[in-house]
Amino acid sequence: MNEEACEQLQTLWDELEMSRLDLSWLEPHVKSALNMKQYLEKATKVKQLKQDLLILEREINAMKENLAETEQAFEMTRANLIKEQLGFGFQEKDLNTEIGYGKPELYI
Repeated sequence: MNEEACEQLQTLWDELEMSRLDLSWLEPHVKSALNMKQYLEKATKVKQLKQDLLILEREINAMKENLAETEQAFEMTRANLIKEQLGFGFQEKDLNTEIGYGKPELYI
């Protein structure tokens, strides 16, 4: 039911109430029809929120997969680093130091 139909129904209901007839049997149906617009708005919003939730859930799952792959690559790289450092007797050196051919002599 669109907004115009709701307004017409409300006007008709107000006019019927002035007639002082016993409309108690009809009142729940009229109230329900008048609340239909609100129900449809809420139903649309709930549907959109459910869709948003599904999209976010997919994104979370993709991120979890990416994290698992990254953690696996990290562990493999760490294992390779340890293997290279310890397995072959690698000694890390500071390559930024000046090359010298001995200590300079002190002249007194």
